[in-house]
Amino acid sequence: PWPAKTDRQTGSTPDREGKRSFAMTTVDMSTTEVARAADSATGTCPSNGRTDTAHRQAPDTPSTTLATPLPPVPSLENVRRSQEEVEEAYLQAIEAMRAGQLEDAAAQLRKILFAHPDHTRARANLGNCQFLLGDLISAEAAFRAALAEDTDNLNALYGLASILIRQGNLDEAQSLAAQLSALLPDSAPALTLLGDATADDPRPGTAIAAYRAALRIDDAYAPALTGLSRLMLKRSRLEEARDLAERATLAGAGTPEAFTCLADVLAAQGDLVAARNTYETSLRLQPGDAGVKVRLSVLARKAGDLRSALRHADDAWTDQTGNREAGNAVGAALAALGERLAAREILTAMANGRPVPDWVRDVIEKHRTVAMPDLVWSPHAPLQTPSAPAAPAAET
Repeated sequence: PWPAKTDRQTGSTPDREGKRSFAMTTVDMSTTEVARAADSATGTCPSNGRTDTAHRQAPDTPSTTLATPLPPVPSLENVRRSQEEVEEAYLQAIEAMRAGQLEDAAAQLRKILFAHPDHTRARANLGNCQFLLGDLISAEAAFRAALAEDTDNLNALYGLASILIRQGNLDEAQSLAAQLSALLPDSAPALTLLGDATADDPRPGTAIAAYRAALRIDDAYAPALTGLSRLMLKRSRLEEARDLAERATLAGAGTPEAFTCLADVLAAQGDLVAARNTYETSLRLQPGDAGVKVRLSVLARKAGDLRSALRHADDAWTDQTGNREAGNAVGAALAALGERLAAREILTAMANGRPVPDWVRDVIEKHRTVAMPDLVWSPHAPLQTPSAPAAPAAET
């Protein structure tokens, strides 16, 4: 078990279902996931990501304020006399974080740091709160500051590496992930983070070895299953990729990432109906995922269901108007429907950074509102790897 109450080693890691404290494909996290984000002196064990019985389950629906106000942070003078009071204030902040009260927890941690700036655990967990609130710039600064005080702080190593992976700064992310996995050689989350950091390497041997090592420790660890499945998909090892992705969907409650990964494999195998159903499962778990909507649009075009292709692409584009893939998918669907002028207008407007004319919106709505019978999809299509939707070339 991870030693308790050591400033150097206190931190947290993802749970075995892949609900990471710091690195998510999106920042929309449930209350239970937020609960697992907080570190605690009672002992989270990074070797398997599980918490002991001293950890409470968070309520299903967090309120906007704590039921009991957080205690005041001792003044600077009192801090010097009463470290116990500071620790109590810190643990109250961690409980607030577990309960999903991220704003309250962040405010309490800032007060602790104002009075006690060398409280490294508070600084690292402030970074956790900021990450979960979507403030990646402040989270990165907090993690870097924590590492400046303690180069082996597990929380900060994991959090900063996760942010750097999202930013595409893979060289530094790989260095931090390697350092973390050296400190925690028997931790499935740490090894999976190393796999994530090296997955885009042209020679993915390190990533494959890291994922397989993580699965030897915990054969149901969803992020490792999903990461290895995606690498097998890239290498066209479709049966192995499917087996890994199916195992990931069965791990715990199943995550949106696992279902999306499985749907990608099914689409590559040409099983369009199963892929569509699996993408829709992912979308039910995470309704705001524009990437899944774009995938559904591409899949519908392959099946010849052009109005569904337009609807899914337009939903994604409406959610994220600056999303180039979503805009391309709308253009591709319009072109397939014979609206090539509107399709070219979308591509040109996006390339030049200008708004799309209102008449294009009218064309989209015309096709979205036409009542059409449901199209029965063919179960299979030729084998092909999913790719970004093609768009018609812009006029010059």
